[in-house]
Amino acid sequence: MSRTGTGGPEYRLLFDFPILSIDRAGAPPVCVALDAAEPSSALHAVAAEIARSRGRLTAVLPENEVWRGRVSGPDFARAAGEAAAAALGTEATDLSVRIGPKGPDGLRAAAAVSRTTLSEARDFLADAGLAPAGFTAAGAFPGFATPPEFGGGMVAARSGLAGAAAGLAAALALLAWL
Repeated sequence: MSRTGTGGPEYRLLFDFPILSIDRAGAPPVCVALDAAEPSSALHAVAAEIARSRGRLTAVLPENEVWRGRVSGPDFARAAGEAAAAALGTEATDLSVRIGPKGPDGLRAAAAVSRTTLSEARDFLADAGLAPAGFTAAGAFPGFATPPEFGGGMVAARSGLAGAAAGLAAALALLAWL
């Protein structure tokens, strides 16, 4: 486990249903069975440890919850949103999209996750006293230098005034969540 820029340890919570696994520096992972009688008590203990250590929690979604692909321009986010919506069975407006660097072929790496999935995961973790700084997913992200994070400053696959309004709404929702 690494240290954050503030000196606190980095924690990674892996959603590996039916088990949650929390990796932490210098200690074995904490594994919590979701079908246990009371999984939240173990998660509350982890939340207290993270708060005491001034650590940073990143939640890692299952690999199949995040679409990955390569898209062409000029509107990379829209292209990624359309492809991800079809693959994930949702609307493009329900997606948090991340665009990576342009490859030698002119295509950009892209990744997307449903905002509904992020919201459900965030609500579940909040009930246990956990507040992840961001979300990513298990598995490889070809074309990205590091796995993209979702849920901090969510970027919708929209453009124009609708995109600006969605961005403002997401920022306000994030502030209310914090």
